[in-house]
Amino acid sequence: MNGGSERRQFVRVESSMPVMYWLSPTGDVAPRRSLTKNISGGGVCLYLEEPLLPGTRLQVHMRLPEDGRSFPFTAEVAWCDAPKADGAGGPSVMAGLRFIEIAPEDQRAIIRYCLSRVPPSAPPSAA
Repeated sequence: MNGGSERRQFVRVESSMPVMYWLSPTGDVAPRRSLTKNISGGGVCLYLEEPLLPGTRLQVHMRLPEDGRSFPFTAEVAWCDAPKADGAGGPSVMAGLRFIEIAPEDQRAIIRYCLSRVPPSAPPSAA
């Protein structure tokens, strides 16, 4: 991040969706389960059980709640917070993932989902 002057290319919305991810590029290890914190057309923020180094690639599988579409994608860890104790033994690390390989129609579905969750802006006041 660059001190708050970062400009996002896509609308980002808070959204808690279940996902499965694999650390292995081939997906041959047991999947880990997680939840999203937020999502955009360029990536997703996940709660993880362990910290991952930036640049780590993950195979991720998720389902959009509105249309029930289930799809895979490859993502790269852009950033990862230090672990925090949550007291419940659940995921305690947040990581921002950037889409690396995602089908264009799946990315468009994510963008539509995000846009549908953005509240309409209030009309300008006549003060």
